[in-house]
Amino acid sequence: MSDRCSFGALASAAGIGALVAGGLMFLFPGGPRSPESLGTTLSAVDAAQVDALARRIKTLEEEQVTAKTPVNRERIPVAAGDPDTLNNLEKRLTRIERQLAILAKQAKTTPTASTLIQDTRDESQRVMNKVLNISSHQQCILSPQKSERDKLIAWSNLRGLGKDAWTDNVVMEMSRIGLTSTDASVRADVWRQADANAKSPLLVPSLLKALSSDGDAKVREEAAETLENYKDDLTVKRALETAKQSDADKGVRRQAGSSLSGGRR
Repeated sequence: MSDRCSFGALASAAGIGALVAGGLMFLFPGGPRSPESLGTTLSAVDAAQVDALARRIKTLEEEQVTAKTPVNRERIPVAAGDPDTLNNLEKRLTRIERQLAILAKQAKTTPTASTLIQDTRDESQRVMNKVLNISSHQQCILSPQKSERDKLIAWSNLRGLGKDAWTDNVVMEMSRIGLTSTDASVRADVWRQADANAKSPLLVPSLLKALSSDGDAKVREEAAETLENYKDDLTVKRALETAKQSDADKGVRRQAGSSLSGGRR
């Protein structure tokens, strides 16, 4: 390619001279160099390659303005007469493009301060709602004005509210209902709902009493199932073995055996 042809193509390539002199200003210490100061003349550089570099610079400038993020303008020294000027320019562009890609990724994955604050507020509200919910059910169970059915509903709701949903007083009140209610379905449901994430050793004496002496087979069966949670207790294990061997009801015997083996019906 002749010098005349090369300069003609360069002049017609969408303002390449302006982009090289202005758009690349930040890449060259002291401003852009004249063609004579470069190790190789512009006539020896493929115009299409320069045009491609100019387009890449324009894209980078646009992305930089959009992101409003300062780019590390670390320079690769270019000495006058360096025959690898174009290669050095390529390295600079590649480095900046890589930086922009990292910054773009960080912008997508790093939560803003406002997002973190809102997330914290939301989590605090969820915790507060849970605490209020637990407290409301506990108060219902301990209230003398509430019926057994109301207390049973509250006991059921506490079942899914975590390991700390029970208090000793709550457990003692529900154990009292499980042993003394005249409604067998209520007594059975007390022990069924006691099979929860929460555990309390205060339940064990009442469960053992229900298993050994309640006149309703369904109540004994529910007690046997919940006692699986405490089967490491030697007293519980013996009671389940006795029920497995000698309870009058087949369902109770089967459940006692299942609790001993760790199986769920």
